[in-house]
Parts: sequence; C-alpha cells; structure tokens
Amino acid sequence: MSSSLRYFNKRNALNAATQSAATTNFNHLRSIPRAWLIRRSKHDPKLKSVRVADRIKWWNIVPGDQIRLRGDKDNTIHEVLSINRLSNRVFLKNTAEDTGSETAPPKSKNFHYSRCQLYVGEFKLRPKKDPTGPLEDQHVFASRISTSQPYWDYNQHRWVWRRYAVTTVPRLPWLGRGMKIRIPWPSMPKRRYPDAGIYDTTAQEVAKVTYQLPLFDPSPLAPLPRVPEEDEYLRHVFNPHLSLGYDASAPFELYLQPDLANPHSRAKKLERWKAHQSALHALRKKIADHELQHLDGRTVKQAKADAAFKWREQVEAEQKKKKKARWMHSAQVAKWARKAEKRSKKEARQRRRLTELTLKEEPNQVLSMASSLGSPEALYRAIPQGEDVNASQINLGSEAVISSEEPTDPPAFLVDSSIHWVHLILGCAVLLSWNVVITAMPFFASRLAQSSLRSTFASYLTTTFTAANLIVLAHATATSKHTIPSRRTRSAIAWLILLNFLLSLTTFFTPSPGIFFAFILFNGAAQATAGAYLQTSVIAVASLFGPRAVQSVMSGQAAVAVAVSGVQVISAYASVHGKPRTFVGDGSAEERSARWFFSLSTLFLLFSLVAHTWMVRTPIYQHVAASLETERKVQGDAGHDEERRGLVSGHAHTSSLSSDRANSIRVAKLNVIYEIAVAYVFVVTLAVFPPITTSIRPTNPAIHPLLFSAVHFLVFNVGDFLGRYLCSFPIFLIWSARRLLTLSLARTLFIPVFLMCNIQRGTTVVHRDPVISSDLLFMLILFSFGLSNGYISSLCMMSAPSLEHNPRLKGKPEDVDVAATVASFCLVGGLTAGSIGSFAVKAAFCGCNPFID
Repeated sequence: MSSSLRYFNKRNALNAATQSAATTNFNHLRSIPRAWLIRRSKHDPKLKSVRVADRIKWWNIVPGDQIRLRGDKDNTIHEVLSINRLSNRVFLKNTAEDTGSETAPPKSKNFHYSRCQLYVGEFKLRPKKDPTGPLEDQHVFASRISTSQPYWDYNQHRWVWRRYAVTTVPRLPWLGRGMKIRIPWPSMPKRRYPDAGIYDTTAQEVAKVTYQLPLFDPSPLAPLPRVPEEDEYLRHVFNPHLSLGYDASAPFELYLQPDLANPHSRAKKLERWKAHQSALHALRKKIADHELQHLDGRTVKQAKADAAFKWREQVEAEQKKKKKARWMHSAQVAKWARKAEKRSKKEARQRRRLTELTLKEEPNQVLSMASSLGSPEALYRAIPQGEDVNASQINLGSEAVISSEEPTDPPAFLVDSSIHWVHLILGCAVLLSWNVVITAMPFFASRLAQSSLRSTFASYLTTTFTAANLIVLAHATATSKHTIPSRRTRSAIAWLILLNFLLSLTTFFTPSPGIFFAFILFNGAAQATAGAYLQTSVIAVASLFGPRAVQSVMSGQAAVAVAVSGVQVISAYASVHGKPRTFVGDGSAEERSARWFFSLSTLFLLFSLVAHTWMVRTPIYQHVAASLETERKVQGDAGHDEERRGLVSGHAHTSSLSSDRANSIRVAKLNVIYEIAVAYVFVVTLAVFPPITTSIRPTNPAIHPLLFSAVHFLVFNVGDFLGRYLCSFPIFLIWSARRLLTLSLARTLFIPVFLMCNIQRGTTVVHRDPVISSDLLFMLILFSFGLSNGYISSLCMMSAPSLEHNPRLKGKPEDVDVAATVASFCLVGGLTAGSIGSFAVKAAFCGCNPFID
C-alpha cells in the first residue's frame, strides 16, 4: 500500500489505501480523469471512488485508532488497519476473509467512514437498563467529534490538529454543554533497523574525524595556498618512497571528484534535465519575443502560434542533429565516405558507357525525341513485336515508333538560353521588313506629296504586303514538310538583305511618283514573299523547342518594332527640333530618317544570318530539329521497289503533296478556335493601325505632326512588346481556346474609340470637335491597343502547337510543326483581312472613295 497520494496518477489511485496517519496533501480531493475509469477488459482493476463533494478533507479516523461500528450490538472494538481517502472506506485488522483463490491474498473487511465511532475510553457508569444500579466499567465511544484549527507543521511536514469528543455513547453525565474530551492520536511505531553486520560501518567509525583542514597562514597579507595538481597526488600515491613535494594536508577529494561523483546519478540527471528544460523555455521566449516585435500584419495570436511552430521545428531539428551525431563516429564516417565514393564512380562509369554507346543503324531502332530529352539512358527504342501493334503507331516515312509514353514539350532546362536569344533575333528578322515599311510611311508620303496617291498609299501598301504574304505563306505552309528549314531560312534572310539595300538606295535620288509608287509596292510584295518563307521555317523549328521558344519569336517581332520606332522618334525629333509646327519641310528630314532605317535593318539582317548559322551547328538544334532537317534525305533513300517506281513516275510527289495538304486541313480543323482568335486580333489591328491612326493629329499646337506620328508608332510597339513579354510569366498565361477567342473579339471596341479622336477627315465631311481631345489619353488608348495585340496573339501562337496545353494535339507530336505553320498562316490572313478592312473604316469616317482619296 502507498503511504499517501503524493503523486496523483492512475496507479496510485488504484492503490489509494494507506497506513499513514499523516495528512501531507489534498490530492484525494482532485477529480478522477475519465480515462482512468475506462476498463479495457474484465481483468482490469476497477477504480473505486466517490464524488469529490462527498470526500472527507480532514480525516479524524486514521490507522491505529480503535473504533466500533454503528449497529454492532456487541460493541466490538476494532483496530483500523488502513484508510482509503478516495472511497471514504476504513479497513479493519483481523477481519480478513478467504477469497477462494490460492494465489490472491485474503482481503480485510472495510466499512464506510460514517459507520465508525472512535473509542474514547473506559468509564464507570450505571447500566442503561437499571439507572439506579451500581456503577460498572463501560466502553465509551464518540458519537460527535470537533477539531481545532489545523496548521502546517514545518518540522514534521504535515498538517496537525487536535480532535475532541463532544457527545458520547453511552452519554457521560458530567459532560455538559461546552465541555469536550480530547482524543489522542495513535502513536506511530518507531522504525526498527536491523542489527549491523560485518559489512556495515559502525557508528563509531562514522563519527571519527578522518580529515583535517589544510593549514592556512592567518596573516591577511599572505598569498593564498596553491591547489595541488592531480598529477602530484597520483605520483605520491604510486611512488610514496620518493620524496616528492606534495602536501598531504591538501584536500584529496578534489582529485577524486570525477570518480566519486557519478554523472549518471539521479541528482546529476535531474540537474541536466532542469538545465535542458530551462534552455528550451528560454529559446521559446526568445522566438516569441522576436515574432511579437515583427508582426508584419499578423495578430498577436497568430504571431504566438507561428513562434510555437518555429520553436517546435527548431527543437526537433536539434534532436535529430544530436541523434545523428551519436552515429557519427570515425569508423562509421569513413565507411560512409567509401560507399559514397564507390557509388559516384559506378554512376560515372554507367554514364560514360551510355554516352560512348554506338549502335549500328538497323530498321528497328529510332531516336525518340521525348525520351532522349527527358532521359539520356533511353535514346533508342525497338518496334513492338507483339500481335496487338496498331498500324497508327508506326510512321513509315521515318521508320520511327511512337512511344507508349505521351509526348510532351521539351523540358525547359535542356534548352539553353542562347537558343531563346537566337529565336528572339529571328523573330526580329521575321517582322523587320513589315516594321521598316510601316515606320517609313512619312518618307514614302513625302515622295508622293504632289500625287493623288498619297492619301491611299498606306492602305495600298499594307494590302499589297499582307496579300502577298498570305498567298506565299499558303505555299510555304503546304511545302514545309518537303524543305530543309535551315536552308530556307538562310535564303529568305539573304533576299531580305538585298531588298532592304535597294530601299536604302531610293533615299539618294528622287524618281517620279508613279515609278516610286510601283517600286515600293513591288519591294513590299517581295519582302512579304521572303518573310513568309522565313516565318514558316522559324515558327516550325521554334514549335519543336516548346512554347518558350515560340514566345521568344513573338517577343522578337515586337522588339524590332520598338527599336525601329525608337530610332524613328529620335530622327524625327532631330529633324523638327527648333522648327515651328506649321513648318512644311522639303522631305529631307524624312529622307535622312529613312536612310538610317534601311541601313540599320540591313546590318541587323546580316547579324541574324550569322546567329542562325551558329544555332544550326549546335548539338541541341541537330537533335531537336533532326526530324525536319533529315526528312528529305530519308525520303530520298527509301529502298522499296514500290517507292522507287512512284518516284520515277512522279505520282509519289503528287501524292505526298496531297497528303500534306489534307494533313494541314485536318490540323486546321482541330485548332480552328485558336486560328480564328489569332486572325481576328490582326484584323482589328490592321483595320485602324496605321491607316487610321496616322490620320490622327495632335490637339496640342506645340507638337509637330511628324514627331507625333513617330511617337504614336513607338507607343504602339512598346505596348505590343510588353504584351508579348507578359507571356513569359506563368501567372499571366491563358491556355483556354474559348477564353482567348473572347478576348480577341472584345478588341473590336477599339475601332469606335479611335474614331472619336482628332482624325483629319475628308473635305466632304462636316468637321466636328473630337470626343477625345487629349493627346495623352489617345496615347494611353493606343498603348492598351498594342498591349492586347501582343498579349493575345502570343498566347494563341503558344497554345496552338503545344503538346502539353492543347488537348487537341495530345499524343500527336508529328502535328506540332504543322499546327504552328497553320496558326502563322492564319495570323497573316488576319493581317490581310485587316488591311482590306482599313478601306471600309476609312470610307466610314471620311465619307469618300477610300481607293483614290
């Protein structure tokens, strides 16, 4: 039995009966947790207790007391064996009963506290039945008890009070009101110790003085004695015969402290545990104070929760670190180092063997682009040999097998950033001719100043350019599978260099307006033709490198426009600086500006040719674009008789073209939503820009019209470039075809907005004040117009050929370049339709014949 409920736990609560009479705590007044009362099986002991309100705080019946039980007619006196303060039960001595079990000990009887009456003593009283009879000895018991005020005894470490009997049974006649009899507490038996044996230390030996204090000089000026070192003590112990300078009176316990003080003792463990707990509390307080000082918009409750989380994470990290440190002995560390070195050598050998692997060319081997880009170990795959092979899985043209794994876009980390920069430069070259022609409109207009073709020249030029581009682009799209893109790209850039050089020559002499008009239209159509072939080749190759490369091409198309228009603004400012707004020049300023445009564009095209030549020689290009660069060769090397007969008869080429045309139509039907969206973007753009926007004049008389026109080109191109650049951030990407179509159709609202600006209308139209009379507001509208143009068109061009984001191309990697070229064709178709639509828009606001006025 436990001495008391000093430690309140389930085990002590089950064994709450105690033989101790002292009251040292009040744990027996605490409530029992519900979990302690649950019995998992019938063999689990049952915790017996009463309600907290029914428990007795100050127990006056304790072990060793003599009592009787209420209702006992024999008045038998019992001695208290133990008490249970949780259940208010009193156990009696010499009342054990047999439990019927051979293993279980006999149990003593227990009774409730209320049935017990303390024995007061033996008194001479008259018999109850004969009040007049002689006196006789009778046992008297207390029926009511009072106590003194309890107090804490610091010497005995317990609560102390006195108990008194106020009323007794039988009643004492001399015990009147206010009188009471003190009932002494039972005397506790003294603890008996066993007799000392031969191995026990006697009291005399313990009382002996075996240590003398070291001698100190009583003078306060004397130095303090030096504490001997441990080596001196050890030399004296092992070599007592040597006369060593050792003071025997020195406290030798200083040397034996590491041996006598057990670091694993309970006291030392408790001390270390307390120090650890103190450090944890200090760390938690430090983190909490730091979090409360830097709330950063959080509430105090949230800051405390974050501090608790960080504290737990740091404590767990420290525990893991200590646990790992116990493993880190020198032998284990060396073993781990040897294993790591062996593993790295093995991986290096495997990678070297795979890198140097060379296989003979066989019909059942294929270089899988998706597999090789994702894993260098899976470069070759065999044709499936089972009977369930689907014919659609085999590409007879290239003898390649489509992997069972769904192909995706090339991983971005395998494509070097220099490839994206080259695609950016090629994108600049694709649209350089268009931007130079558009931004050189003031120069062309100055040469046609005395001609009636001046007012309609912009619409004629844009229509001719886009129409030629559309027609040639259709042919380039149809024949893209039968040409080598690198060769076509170099040829197109070379033609563009020549045509731009011819334009620069026109700035040195002044032909007649008719001849100049025809030459510019012819040169624009020729540049559109070369640009169409260049565009299909660049887009087809960029689509194989993934959406990032396509986005680079689109950004390059806008970047060149920004650069060209920026140079135009600088040239225009230099031409009109210091001259009045009404100054009408002789065209020399426009001529010098155009000369710079054409010369710089020629030099840039030369640079783009060098950059493309470098990219073609890179290993990543030869690997990714191998299907396009080697297709013609593979078709020419076919060895079957049927193929040879087809080539000789000429039917094979016609059949191949028909197949490619049908394939293009099939892909166009799959991506019809993307294609309509990208086409309508440029229908709206070319309907007003630049034929209509160049007719808008500044409302501020201090701004020169030439400078205003140049700035308006720059604003549009900057917005277009930023819109395309936004597509490089994943948060701004939209892959849904229906959403892109909705955004494209919403751009129609820009047309009436531009018609509300300060447009120079025809002479037959009544002039009205413009609704939008602010030049700054016009520039903001133009900037939004360019931003939406670049953003939506780039998203459409990126989504259409994407294997990952276009669900219509899932599992069809052979359609990627076709989808890209078809989308590019629709883009140019939108340019053409927008250019034609510009005549209708012009007729609507000027009320004239747009083809001659």
